This record gives sequence, C-alpha cells and structure tokens, in this order.
Amino acid sequence: MSVFSTSKYIKKESVKPGEAVVLTIAGHGKENVGTTEQPDEKWTLSFDEIEEKLTLNSTRGNELGGGFGSYEMDDWTGKQIEVYVDPNVKFGGKRVGGLAVRVHK
Repeated sequence: MSVFSTSKYIKKESVKPGEAVVLTIAGHGKENVGTTEQPDEKWTLSFDEIEEKLTLNSTRGNELGGGFGSYEMDDWTGKQIEVYVDPNVKFGGKRVGGLAVRVHK
C-alpha cells in the first residue's frame, strides 16, 4: 500500500508540510506525464518503497546530481533522497509551494 495517494506521481499534497519522506531510488525513465492531446515527456524516478514516481525538473535534477556527485542517473540507483514540501517553490514567477528534494544523509 502506498504512503501517498492513488495518483501515478507524487504531488505536494501527498507530503505533510514540515515532514520529509525518505525514499530509495529504484530506477529512472522518461515517460509522458501529459495527456494524449498534450504530450509532455519528463524524466521520472521510481522508488522501492512506493508505486508513485517523482517527475524531475531541472531544479530537482540539479539538487540530486550535485548532492550525489554525479549527474548520471544510473549512479543514483540504490541511493536515498528526501522529498518534502518547500513553500518557496515558484511557478510562473509566483510563490506557490511545491515538492523539493535533497540527498538523504
């Protein structure tokens, strides 16, 4: 059973504010996260603990690549990350809050 929701992807509403969820990276892939009418291919991470995947944007990718010391996603398998809600995440120039990641130490 998932700790998140019935969605295919982790959403900010899935994580309690002020908490971080530790997840182990099982793999990565590129998939359409959009609709049939509006395809939108993004890199995603899958995890050992849950079925939902995390979409990677440039901010998340840079955070993990820098934290792991490698931007090759093949090197990330088996490593742990923390997923949390950052209220300072901006979208379209406005602060809306959103998911953020960091390397679990």
